[in-house]
Amino acid sequence: MLRTLIIKNLILIECAEIHFDAGLNIFTGETGAGKSAILTAIRLLCGERSDVEWIRSSASSAVIEAKISSAHPFFLKNLDFPPLGEPVSVRREIHRSGKSRSFIEDQLVSSTELREFMKTHIEVLDQKTAVSLCNSQEQRGALDAFGGWEKTLKDLEVCVEKSRKAKEELEKFNATKIHQERDLAWAKEALQIFAEGHWEKGEEEALSAAHTTLSHAQELIEHTSEAAEGLVRCRDQIAPLFHTIEKSARLDPRLEISGQTLKTIALEIEEVESFLRSYTEQLDPDPLRLAAQEKRIHEIEKLKRRFGSTWDEAEKQRLQFLSTVETIASSEETSLALEKTRKNLEDQCNHLAEALSKERKTKAPLLSESIQTELRSLNLPHVRFLIEIQNRPLSSNGIDEVVFLFAANPGAKLLPLTDCASGGELARVKLAVKIVLAEKDAVGCLVFDEIDSHIGGRTASMLGEKLGQIAQKRQVICVTHFVQVAKLAQSHFGVVKKEKEGTASTSVALLDHEMREKEFHRMVGNAQ
Repeated sequence: MLRTLIIKNLILIECAEIHFDAGLNIFTGETGAGKSAILTAIRLLCGERSDVEWIRSSASSAVIEAKISSAHPFFLKNLDFPPLGEPVSVRREIHRSGKSRSFIEDQLVSSTELREFMKTHIEVLDQKTAVSLCNSQEQRGALDAFGGWEKTLKDLEVCVEKSRKAKEELEKFNATKIHQERDLAWAKEALQIFAEGHWEKGEEEALSAAHTTLSHAQELIEHTSEAAEGLVRCRDQIAPLFHTIEKSARLDPRLEISGQTLKTIALEIEEVESFLRSYTEQLDPDPLRLAAQEKRIHEIEKLKRRFGSTWDEAEKQRLQFLSTVETIASSEETSLALEKTRKNLEDQCNHLAEALSKERKTKAPLLSESIQTELRSLNLPHVRFLIEIQNRPLSSNGIDEVVFLFAANPGAKLLPLTDCASGGELARVKLAVKIVLAEKDAVGCLVFDEIDSHIGGRTASMLGEKLGQIAQKRQVICVTHFVQVAKLAQSHFGVVKKEKEGTASTSVALLDHEMREKEFHRMVGNAQ
């Protein structure tokens, strides 16, 4: 509920501090006294758009502050709130520059955050908001609030969202099939080319070395043959030297090492000469073999141009193509799995929606009768009110279109509320809905802005009784011109406009018993 409202420099109000009661709080005053400024202040606290023209002419800014009792868990993250149950402070500032700032517990919040917080605490009802009852969504919301299907609606909303995402995923997957067919053909062709190429790791390096050798075979034969002949001559020269040193070593053992060295040199020369002759014999300057090597080198170069500059890069590409083939090959199974998931979710949604629709069709006549009863007690004795449920495509709200049908006069055809109700009748329908849903409505404070417009005195008495009835369940704040309504207030505030030194100013005061009686006389035209 709204405990305290402080208004500074708004329209005609320089400064006003209002302390509200838990029941029915009534504001009365002459036309133009400034009652609208109080309701404007409450609307601004609820996050409505501001206007610099509302700032009092002598001020640079307007400030509206409030203390609100809350039984709701606080959902705004990163904000420090008082313990649950203690009042929460809310402030709205409007500056002449056009800038507007909002605060909860002195912490700056966005206008969206302010609206989200306040909509669970205060609801303003007037001729304008009564028109909103013509909206099919609000009509459905009233029936759902009456039925108490919050959990079912939440489950349905979650299910529909999952179903939507599953459908999008399936459509996205199927949309890639054309590209998949192209990619599959490309991958299979690449794998076949790679397989037919028989390119093995290390082959290119070995082939390059062999080709170099074979292309220079004749030159290598000449060089190695010449070297082998030279080594024979060296060996023949070293052999006598070895024998000479060997004989001398018998006379001087110090020469023995030199002799062994010459012997080793001779043996190594013989090994090198033997290797060179064997190497020379193996060289075969065969043009056909050389051509075959060059052909194979060309084949590998073609593979490199397509798959990568090295065997490792080519192998990486091959594995990617293989993965593409395997993935696309299993795409049909993936598609079937996605379709199965989508179908299961769709069936779940339909089941929830059909169950909800059945409940709505059961509760709709009960709500219709309750609203009709309240309307007849609001001086619409011949009114007929019916809630019709029509089929519509599945959405997060189900498969029902809820339509309020209304006829105020005898013999009149039942028509959608938006097509036949006057402003006063809409206000009474809105009030009747609020009365029926009084125990189910979570909003702690209802603010009625001249809800009694376009009605007569007798209806005003009935309206006052209904406001009092609602006030037994939650706080009610109301601006009225009818004494029948004002007499039922637990707290009655008088709004007075005064002029001082050519400047108008509005004051708000809680009326005691004597002051109330004077105000009642003024309201019926018998001012004392």
